[in-house]
Amino acid sequence: MPIQTDPLTSEPYIRLPPPLSHIIVTPPRLTDPQTSSIISPASPSLASTDSRDHLTVPAADIAARTAALNDVAVYDWLESPPYPYSAADAASFVRGGFEDCRRIFTTLHSQPDGTNVRAWADGCPFRDIRDTSALAPTSKDGESDVAQAPLVGDVMLSRYTYYEIQPAESNERRVARERNAALEAGGEEVVWGIGFWLSSTHHKKGIMAIVVQTVLSEWAIPRMNLRVLMGSAFVGNAGSVAVMRKCGFKELQTIEKGSVLLAESRGGGKRDIVVLRWERPGISS
Repeated sequence: MPIQTDPLTSEPYIRLPPPLSHIIVTPPRLTDPQTSSIISPASPSLASTDSRDHLTVPAADIAARTAALNDVAVYDWLESPPYPYSAADAASFVRGGFEDCRRIFTTLHSQPDGTNVRAWADGCPFRDIRDTSALAPTSKDGESDVAQAPLVGDVMLSRYTYYEIQPAESNERRVARERNAALEAGGEEVVWGIGFWLSSTHHKKGIMAIVVQTVLSEWAIPRMNLRVLMGSAFVGNAGSVAVMRKCGFKELQTIEKGSVLLAESRGGGKRDIVVLRWERPGISS
């Protein structure tokens, strides 16, 4: 389904096709505490020089993110988030994501009027997975289901970090990452990586594979010119590997102790990872 806009908040979102049309993917949100209104990083009126210190991360989003990332069924399969995961961690992550998405949208909005050249987006701003069928009992009258939909997961596209180049601290990996990061948005040589999580309440419902497929078809391919997408998972994470295989990823290799060094609160040490690769149909690598 095409990108839609909530008429009440002007927030863009992607809705999954039936039978999962109750699931949407939005950019990260902030709220104006004076008006309780949603502030989207897509708003053209949100100038880069505007102070956003007065804006707050929605309390419901902080609560949902904190609950999920302290759930062993979720955090045990993730490499990056700290554990225990605090409300401050959640607020910092959302604010960082908001600014990154504002950068993406600002680049697209700054295209000269009448230009025939379409700017490529340097990333995907649609990251927050929400469930419009799971509205809280305290849902407010006069607000759309999109605005009130609770957060149930996250999907992120970022420049790939080259897990297959070991050790992680090697100069070879650093050079590969820096080269990939320096490539212009939309370039045919850019290699992207994907990461995702879903609240355990929404596991085993076929949601994440459709989220990934929809984000690819509605944004990553037409707006980023994404051609190669890499994914990875800890060995034993059958769910995430199954999601990627369902989306057309092919398993490349298993890397012993290939993760970053985990914090002691996460068990310490390094874990084995499996690396998978997706290529856009019709291109040659």
